[in-house]
Amino acid sequence: MLLFLAALFLVVLVGTLSNPEFEALLQSLTSRNQHKVARPHRARAGPSSDGRRRFGTLSTAIVEVLTRNRSDMRVREIHASVEHLLGEPVSYVSIKSYLHKGAQGQDPRFGRVSRGRYELFRRPGSPRGAGASRRASSHR
Repeated sequence: MLLFLAALFLVVLVGTLSNPEFEALLQSLTSRNQHKVARPHRARAGPSSDGRRRFGTLSTAIVEVLTRNRSDMRVREIHASVEHLLGEPVSYVSIKSYLHKGAQGQDPRFGRVSRGRYELFRRPGSPRGAGASRRASSHR
């Protein structure tokens, strides 16, 4: 059994050391050079390789869509407009969740006008609480 484990370890070790990337990593970790060359960062447009967007992309797009429309919109209209603006598919649930959470609390960003309809409370360049006329009627 011990001989089998030793042989398995040797195979794994030989296979690992034949990997050039792993070998370079080991050499960089064991070298004494303090001025190691950093890998260049690539500028990315759109989602990263794991499918996530940069922080704030979706929220900015939702606010922009509601600002351009200047009135309340259905969630499905907001969803279609955000996808058009970003030029790529967006999760409907992400938009719905952001609107729902943004319509709650002491200082909401959105107003829930009716089931599935939202408006922007503070539009850029407008006084605080724009849309407050509907705020009182939108409470449950």
